[in-house]
Amino acid sequence: STKLNLARAVDQALRTTGFFYLSGHGVPKESIERLHGAATTFFNQQADYKMLYREGNFGSFGFQPQGGESEARTRTAEIPVNNSDEILADMSEHFLYAFNHSDNLTSIEGKLPEDLTEIVMDYSLQMLPVIQEFHAVASLALQTTGLKFEDMKEVEELLKENIFDSFYGNKKGADNGYILRLNNYFELQEEQLDGTKFRLGEHSDFNGFTFLSAGSIGGLQVQVDGHWYDIVSKPEVFIINAGLVIKMLTNGHWRSATHRVAATTKDRRISTPFFYRSNLNRVIQPLPNCRICNSEPYKYPRKTVKDHLERIIEAGTVSKED
Repeated sequence: STKLNLARAVDQALRTTGFFYLSGHGVPKESIERLHGAATTFFNQQADYKMLYREGNFGSFGFQPQGGESEARTRTAEIPVNNSDEILADMSEHFLYAFNHSDNLTSIEGKLPEDLTEIVMDYSLQMLPVIQEFHAVASLALQTTGLKFEDMKEVEELLKENIFDSFYGNKKGADNGYILRLNNYFELQEEQLDGTKFRLGEHSDFNGFTFLSAGSIGGLQVQVDGHWYDIVSKPEVFIINAGLVIKMLTNGHWRSATHRVAATTKDRRISTPFFYRSNLNRVIQPLPNCRICNSEPYKYPRKTVKDHLERIIEAGTVSKED
């Protein structure tokens, strides 16, 4: 009954606000603090040093300086606008650490900045069982939505099947991707706190579920029914939301909520969202064996994960001419 209650809460959150807190996840406080400290140390380095690790130099990860990306522009891949060139770049810089199940992590580790060596890999490996366990709860949430149970043995039977396995696979050798993004939102000046500027523009995440650790500095906001609401960041507690892939897999049953990071404080903000994506050649469509996902005609165009991501990333890239 505990897991059923948890599944009910997840279903309710993802159908309404699109965000919720996850505590008791099993990642030690020390690991979270160590990661945030390493990110701070790296971002404190001189620009020339950080540019040695520029995104693209090492495949699918690396450093991205301020001005190279606009999360708000990524929305134009789904909702075209006429003035996308006028959308401002984000007021932040970031470092991406990405790997697949099949990758040689030792080789990747050797390419990292010294500030991040071992720490990002250790944190990422600790996140894997969190994702696997959460997928089991999310699967139960989809299978039980709208149903009543007299016998908990029925729920136990449903727990034996993880309907997300049809999309993500359940074998360790599957070519799924894990992405850890270290964000550095700069300390701001008083004149930048005028209510019109955003450290990260409004957007929906691209992939599956996002597991965000954001320390204690505020600014994260979610849009619900046309209104913006603050999400309080809590150290040691993950903030979870669903990306566009989850919205499409569930045929719109779960929201991929629009959110942003507003310039509400001058304080520097470090955040470390963790993402999980399926094999790039997998087709995004309603999850098989998901009653609610297939209860209506499919609302979105079928496409591969690769096509979906490439279109959004291209829309969010700020060219040198911008």
